[in-house]
Parts: sequence; C-alpha cells; structure tokens
Amino acid sequence: MRKTLFPFFHQKRLFWKVRGAFSRLEFFIYRTLFGVKHHIRENGTTTKTLGFLLKLTGRQLILAILIAAGLQISDLFIDSHLVSWLTKRGFTHQIQDSHYVTLLATVIGIGGVFIGLYYATISAIGGAIYARVPNNIRELLAKEQVGNTYMRCVAWLTYLGVCLLGFRAVGFEPILLVIPLFFIGAGVAIIGFALLGARAFYLFDPTILSGRLFEQLRQCYLHGQAGGYRWADPVFQNHAHRAAQATIDTFTTVAGITAKEPHLNGRPFAGLCKNLLIFLGDYETRKKSIPTDSLWYRQRAVHPHWYRTSDSETFLAHDIATLPTPATVNDPRWLESAVLPIVKRCLSINIENKRYDIVSELLGHLDNYVKWLAMEHEVKFAFSLIRDVFSHCENLLFVQEDNNVVAEEPLEHMGICEQLAIMPIDILVAYTRTLEPFGKEAILQRLRRITWKSEKSIYCVGFKVHILKELEELRPKLEEEEKIEGRVVSSPWYLQELIAKVEAEN
Repeated sequence: MRKTLFPFFHQKRLFWKVRGAFSRLEFFIYRTLFGVKHHIRENGTTTKTLGFLLKLTGRQLILAILIAAGLQISDLFIDSHLVSWLTKRGFTHQIQDSHYVTLLATVIGIGGVFIGLYYATISAIGGAIYARVPNNIRELLAKEQVGNTYMRCVAWLTYLGVCLLGFRAVGFEPILLVIPLFFIGAGVAIIGFALLGARAFYLFDPTILSGRLFEQLRQCYLHGQAGGYRWADPVFQNHAHRAAQATIDTFTTVAGITAKEPHLNGRPFAGLCKNLLIFLGDYETRKKSIPTDSLWYRQRAVHPHWYRTSDSETFLAHDIATLPTPATVNDPRWLESAVLPIVKRCLSINIENKRYDIVSELLGHLDNYVKWLAMEHEVKFAFSLIRDVFSHCENLLFVQEDNNVVAEEPLEHMGICEQLAIMPIDILVAYTRTLEPFGKEAILQRLRRITWKSEKSIYCVGFKVHILKELEELRPKLEEEEKIEGRVVSSPWYLQELIAKVEAEN
C-alpha cells in the first residue's frame, strides 16, 4: 500500500508543502527544546557562580550586618548614658536625620570612588608591566597584601554604611556611636588612599612584591620543624616541600624578569638577593629543628658503589644483568642550590655593568651568610660556596688580553678581591668562636635535657644538624631501654663519646 501511495503523492505539490510544514514544525520544536535546555544550563552555571560569589563575600557581608545590628541594639542601652554625659559637658545630643543620612551617603560614595580608582590603577600597572609575565607573577600583584587589606577595610566600611542606611530607611533611629565610628573610618580611608597611591608607583618593580614570597617560604619550613602542626607526618612534610618549590620557582621568575630590565637589575635586584641571603641565614639556624629524614628535603637517587655493596645485592644484580638498586636519600641543600644561583647571577650582571658599589655590598651580605654557616658548623659547605664564588668572580674580573697579559686592574677590583680574600678568615674565626660551647661538658648537659620518649626532644636542645643523624639512631634504642628497665641504662659517658666522635669528625 505504502509503495503504491508514496509514488502517487510525491508528484503532488500539496504533499511537499505539507511535508515542509511538518519539517519546519519539527525543527521549531527541537530548536525550542534546545534553547530551553541551554537556558537551564546557563542559569545553573550562573546560580553556581552567584553561590560562589556569596560564599566568597559572605563573611564580610554577615559581619557588616551583625555589627550594624549590634550598633542599633547597643544604642538602646548606651544612648541615655552618652546623652547625659554629653549634656553635662554642654554638647548637643540631638542628631538631625538629614545630617545622619548625608554622613553615611558621603562615606559610601567615598568608598565606592576609592575602590574604583584603586583597581583602575592596578589594571594600568598590570597592563604596563605584568601583561607578558607568567601567571604566578600576576598572582603576586593580585594578592598584594597592603592594597588588598586596605580594599577589604574600605569595602567593609562602605557596606556597613549601606546597612545602616537600610536600618534608617525602615524606621530605626539614628545611632549616636556611628558618628565617631565613621568619622575615624573615613579619615583612615582617605589618608590611607593617599599613602597607597604613592606606594602604587613602586609596584612597577616586581621585587617589591617578594615580601609575600618570603613569608610563604618561611611558613613552609616552619611546618617541618619539630613541634609544628603534623610535623612528623610525611604527607604534610611533602606538602610543605611542594609549596616551597612553587614559591622558589616564583622567586626564579621574578629574578629573571628583574635581570632583563636595565633599570631593575641594579639596586632592586641586589635588594632581592640581600633578602635572599638573610633568609638563608635564618633558615640555616632553624634546620637543626627539622628531622634529617623529613620529606621537606628533596629526595634524590644515589647509585651505590659496586665494590662497596653487599654480596647478596651484587650477586642478584649480576644474575639479572643490572646495576645495584639505587638508594633514595634526602638532599639537605636543595633550597640553597635553588636560591644561590640567583645571587651569582646578580653578581655577574653588576660586575659586567661595573656597578662595583653594589657588588661590594652584595659580597658583604654573602660574607655574613658564610659566617652563619660557620657558626652552625657547616664549614665544608661554606668553603665550597666561596670557592665557587671565587672562580665565578675571577672569570669576570680578570680579563686577559690577546698576549695573555692581564689588563690594568682598577682599584675597585682590588677592593672586591680583598673582600673575597677575607671570607675564609671570617669563616674560621666564626667557627672557632662557637667551638667552646660544644665541648664534652656541653654535650653531656644537652644529653641530660633530652627526654628520649619524646620524638621532638632531640631537636629542641641545640645540637647542630650533623649530630641529628646520630641522635635519631640512638633515640629508638634508648626509648626501648627506658620502657624495659624504667630508665636509660646506657652510660652518659658512652653517649657523650658517641656525640663527641661525630663532632670531631665534622
């Protein structure tokens, strides 16, 4: 039947008109359904975004409403006492409604203008300097602490004024306490904006934003110290390491941007390196509170020496035609190895540009850092560092002519060489001054202060980093002795000699 009717109808114009109408109707229905579905999806996304925005601003919003309500409630109890106190001193206590509303509206207007001007300035700075930099540098500008704190305060004060206007609009009486509160708040906002505007010009220098990075890096290694929150948990240790690595990468990026800009690779770059050396000195004094096996330190694989490996391992490796299994060890100098190249780069740039005063100042801070190392008994690393700096500066300072004769040496070169020559002497002097407090008697006194049951006790008595490994091996054994015998059985002189041996080897 169908085979008969279809050839008949498809020759009729009316059939094709009806079929076209049904096709258009079908397309309209599907288009409408698609539009409704897309609209629902867009509304869902908008609702989620609005929810996220409310979650982000909810604390300040609720705080402003609560304070406005608290002021309104407190006015019922304080108003009579305050009015009588002002009346006795000859002040009028009548608040005119128009003046009250004008004050709130003025503060709200000032806050709105300041917020707009600040973010317009930040956008201009970001477009001029930070348009072609990585996201981590732009994030520094977006999270600039002083400006963000000021903006939160101004935004909160502005919304508090809106809340108070809302209370007044529904019939609540004017609040006497609001006048001095907004009087002071508006003054802080206006004067603070003037200071913030002057400070905004310094944001063209990325090194100004490095203060937040130093604080982040400091918080990372403080988490790994004995006594910190979950300091013995490997998960938290690894998290601190990864956060510190990300911060150091940002430091490297800031240094790279600064080094490429001729107007920044002088004093600003040297200031950044000075702060880095001061930070490393503080970090060196705190490393003795971090366990040597902590995942705060970067791990690296060390391949064992074939002839110093046990017979069972070499026999197995020989049978399967492989090398002995590499051991995983911590790198206690991973942070220094990432930061010190920035200082060397700064030295190179300023020597090449003949900024000898900056070079001399930077070498002075480097000398202070190697003294810190010596006082922490890290003499070997201190000498390896200055040996590296010596060779680095030598290649830049002593340029030979074609006939292999050194060019005439400026007086500034001689001053730099003198600073470099003094560094080994300063290391040895700083080290010898710290030897006396680490004699045998001092070792015994520190050992007596250790509570072997406590996991963090060995990190809190002042032993240097190179002794921690020995103490970490002793603690489980002495803890077991104390559990079994009720006290530590090992003789104090024996423990003293073990620590003294490690100290003497160092």
